[in-house]
Amino acid sequence: MREDWIECELGEVFNVVSGNTPAELKEANKEGDIPFFKVSDMNYAGNEVFMKHSNIFLNKIDIIKLKIKLYPKETVIFPKRGGAILTNKKRILISEAGFDLNLMGVLPNNYVIGTYTYYWFLKLDLCEIYDGSNVPQINNKNILPLLFPLAPLPIQRAIVSKIEALFSDLDNGIANFKKAQEQLKIYRQAVLKKAFEGGFLITNEELRITEAITNEELRITETIKNEELRITNEENYSNHNNQINHSSDNLPKGWKWVKLGEEFDFIGGGTPSKQNSDYWNGDLFWCSVKDVKGDYLHKTIDRITRKGLNESASNLAQPEEVILITRISPGKTIISKVETAINQDLKVVKPKREYLPKLIHYLFQAYERDVIKLSSGTTVLGINLTNLKSIEIPFLTIEEQTQIVQEIESRLSVTDNLEFVIRNSIEKAEALRQSILKKAFEGKLLSQAEIEQCKQAADYEPASELLKKIQAEKLATLRQAQDAKKKKPTVKKKSKK
Repeated sequence: MREDWIECELGEVFNVVSGNTPAELKEANKEGDIPFFKVSDMNYAGNEVFMKHSNIFLNKIDIIKLKIKLYPKETVIFPKRGGAILTNKKRILISEAGFDLNLMGVLPNNYVIGTYTYYWFLKLDLCEIYDGSNVPQINNKNILPLLFPLAPLPIQRAIVSKIEALFSDLDNGIANFKKAQEQLKIYRQAVLKKAFEGGFLITNEELRITEAITNEELRITETIKNEELRITNEENYSNHNNQINHSSDNLPKGWKWVKLGEEFDFIGGGTPSKQNSDYWNGDLFWCSVKDVKGDYLHKTIDRITRKGLNESASNLAQPEEVILITRISPGKTIISKVETAINQDLKVVKPKREYLPKLIHYLFQAYERDVIKLSSGTTVLGINLTNLKSIEIPFLTIEEQTQIVQEIESRLSVTDNLEFVIRNSIEKAEALRQSILKKAFEGKLLSQAEIEQCKQAADYEPASELLKKIQAEKLATLRQAQDAKKKKPTVKKKSKK
């Protein structure tokens, strides 16, 4: 299907450049109209494909004074040094711009469409081509020899058009999946709220939400035929109020509110000195915020020794005890399945009477928003014990706890299954993006009819002819530069007398 294509080295088709960062750049006027991009600018919202936003804008005087190199619209840029390479990001300039020395650019020409080049780069994994054991880096020797599939111009346009149509469908589908995920979170919170208000029976409204989510997921997932993905973008979600209301009117007869401090004690932890090697890498798990993920804790990233435990403020959580985060992500909990020490950002929840661990875990999920509302801190959010203990919860007998856990789990099993399906669908959609790109540059994305239509275009010619024109222009540009260098006047040095 790649009739009239040619595979050649990237360096034969494009000029590849690196940016520059003048030391005086920070003193430059930042209110001009020419953007200057840094690697970090690739992370801004709106810069996912085209570079639209920058923190630095320069005027022409700045450009000349600082000797900043400017590169044309449709230049494809990517990180060339450091950890940013591992992000595998590629972007396109939408206007003439400069960029720093940590970025590399592939300059456009008249015979390759900029977005065609960009999409080809999307299938390239930068992690597979960089050098450097300590600091990753990409140089010309890593980029220039890469094989690039040069196609006739009408074919390039058709491929870009089809990729964009398919990617648009993918993006709409992924957006709908993510909306469904958010709706599942709302439903989950509604179930927890209802459980701790004594509403054991699910309402018709909750059934309608579950049915709407299920139907939406089924509508979104469609088959891919003839390499075209069609995912619906219909929305049929209903709004649900999940605010936690502590009014006694919401409690069943015979229930009453009590404060957390009346039901639980909270035991804090600490961190052994990092300067003492005798405290670390022992046989005792040591839990921190980064370990609190999911429902159960089976192991931790870090370990300490018994000496580190005894000679620090750290304390132990026993198996089946609940660990609560009180700083950074206050309100989140996990049920420990192992004996583990904890750090200062966590508390072990110690019931003053009989409590089911799962009930405590679900209780804090239901009241997580209350914990966050009572937290404070400008840089690190946290809740103090006084505020934590003041939160009101319903008093529950062990029989009521058992029933609530059963009711919650019967309902949440539905959301867990849907969440699994949606998460897998998102992963498949992302994998399909790479499949589309692979087929595009193997010449398998366009149908024979589409190819024949491209051949009727006035500018259709084999890629071998395009390569000749590209090389002729590159040679002419090189000669112009050499001639300009020869004509540049030289300053004679004065001889010493």
